[in-house]
Amino acid sequence: MSRLREAVRQADERGQTTLAERGRETVTTLEAYRRAAAGERPDDGHHFHSGRGTPLPGAGQGGDR
Repeated sequence: MSRLREAVRQADERGQTTLAERGRETVTTLEAYRRAAAGERPDDGHHFHSGRGTPLPGAGQGGDR
C-alpha cells in the first residue's frame, strides 16, 4: 500500500493527473476492502458483500436452476 501511495505522489509531481486519480481511487477501494475484510461496517453507503443466491458447487452447494 505504501508503494502505491508513493506512486500516486510521484504521478502528482509529474503532472500525470489521470494516473494519479486512478491511483487514489485504487487506494480508496483497497482501504474499503481491507476494512470490510476486518469486519468493519462501512459508513459511506458503499460495501462489499457475498453475492446472494450464488451456489458454490465446490463447497457442496447444488444449483437451483
